[in-house]
Amino acid sequence: MRRSRIFYFRKRLPKKLSNQFLCLSLRTDLPLDAVKRAAALLTVLEQMEKTHVDALIKDSLNAENAKAVLTEMLRSALEGMLQEQNQDTALSAGEVD
Repeated sequence: MRRSRIFYFRKRLPKKLSNQFLCLSLRTDLPLDAVKRAAALLTVLEQMEKTHVDALIKDSLNAENAKAVLTEMLRSALEGMLQEQNQDTALSAGEVD
């Protein structure tokens, strides 16, 4: 999803969470970067959603806490991607010359 120039990751949560959405800025205005980041976040969400949806079904985790946990996991994963990307593109002074 795009707002102004920035792309956002938006995903509907299971109905157990009362039709809420996770929405997170992908921190880019480049479509290719947005697609890559969204795909990576979707993978993280699908891996972790199973355990959290199971917890919701068993009522050991309420809907608000589940959404907060999933949002924080996605933010953490995105931050890790951005740090990795910055390390890959950082050039030393010798490499620039």
